[in-house]
Amino acid sequence: MLSGEILERDSPFSDTLSTARIEACRLSRLSPLELTRHAIFTNLVRCTTFKKVGQNAEKPNAEAIELGANWLKREIAFWQPQIIIAYGSVARDGMTKYNIPFDDDLPHPTAQGKWLNQNLRRLRIEEVHERLKALKKL
Repeated sequence: MLSGEILERDSPFSDTLSTARIEACRLSRLSPLELTRHAIFTNLVRCTTFKKVGQNAEKPNAEAIELGANWLKREIAFWQPQIIIAYGSVARDGMTKYNIPFDDDLPHPTAQGKWLNQNLRRLRIEEVHERLKALKKL
């Protein structure tokens, strides 16, 4: 189970979700088809908070995170995932605050700063892969 903020406004196609899926394939060493049989993507924040984009984008407020956290706990109880990855600092920090277990975190697909560097993103994916392997989850 991978949690983050991965929907893109009104578009049925999501560059963000596509990036998350590609990175999940690298992490799990599964093909895209195999990934669809083994992974689900969900959101910590269930509503759009976009008023600005890019570096000026607004973070979700505390109420949106709390509502999402309560829903995410129910999803986890239903799906009972073996591995949970938080995508992005909002997901990681919200999950930590509301005691939602996760195995590790990756940068959100739209992360700015150093995470624009694809080599750093790949290195982080490898770090998480090795950690999950050591925990015998992969």
